[in-house]
Amino acid sequence: MRLPLSVVTMYGGLSYMRYYLKPQDTASKDRLMELTGAKGVAPLDSFLGVAGLPFKITPEAMLRIAYWAQNQLSYQRAEEAIYEIMHVRVNDDTVRMVSDYVGRAVFEHDCAKANEAYRMLNEGKLSFLKNRRGVLYLLTDGAAVNTRLQDDAGSTWRENKLGEVFSSQDIYSWTDKKGQRQHKLQRREYVSYLGPAAEFKKHLLYCALCGGYGQFEETVVLSCGCSMWAETPNKYWITFIYVRTYTHMPRLCSIWTRQNICLGQKEFVIRLGQAGTSISCRSWNRQRTLIQVAVASTYMDTSQTTRET
Repeated sequence: MRLPLSVVTMYGGLSYMRYYLKPQDTASKDRLMELTGAKGVAPLDSFLGVAGLPFKITPEAMLRIAYWAQNQLSYQRAEEAIYEIMHVRVNDDTVRMVSDYVGRAVFEHDCAKANEAYRMLNEGKLSFLKNRRGVLYLLTDGAAVNTRLQDDAGSTWRENKLGEVFSSQDIYSWTDKKGQRQHKLQRREYVSYLGPAAEFKKHLLYCALCGGYGQFEETVVLSCGCSMWAETPNKYWITFIYVRTYTHMPRLCSIWTRQNICLGQKEFVIRLGQAGTSISCRSWNRQRTLIQVAVASTYMDTSQTTRET
């Protein structure tokens, strides 16, 4: 029999009639359902590459819809923007479902890449050549957001963490007409995660690897001081860690100063400012929000690698 089909494309809606074939006997129906999850077959749909499309929207159109969904303040505004720009009618509920579908696929792909990178790090399969001059910068921070879902404790609050990765080679510097030095970042990578720090650090590692982690001479972290950095020196090749929040320092200093860090065949020790391997938190000026933690190699002159903030 002939049945109509309407598909949303990048150039508007596409409607046509095609033959729809169904198995005659019960055994064939069950077999087709087992193999394809469908009750019938439309040969023309398979030939055109539109068979089994979610929401009856082409992949290119779904990607464009998802882009405008995250670009606007609401799905209703995204619906209006899609019509104004693409001249395609898609209601706000469909925009939401397409955005969730594409976002889930992208998130699962990112999780697989992040888990693989973290596994290779733990198994020692990542090589740190450090053959590129310059510094790699990792910036991280977090903020609490209220969601609709409750956790095991009944709370709807989650921490949204953001990471930014760039290198000194991505910084363009020039002198303006007034003789003042100006700087501009020409390239950077972002990563965001809504969930625990234990999972966020995997995504941050993968983002850092894409940005050149392990290739630069130094790696510097500017962080809010969340708990994931308590074990960072054991896992990552970090040259300096800047902790921007004073309240995180007592706990992190207590953990760091008790660690004997081993990376490869070199041992590393933690030095905090000029206080050696111990520090009294009362001695720090509470107005300082930028605290530098230097990781100095025992095979190097620690007086040269330890710097003050």
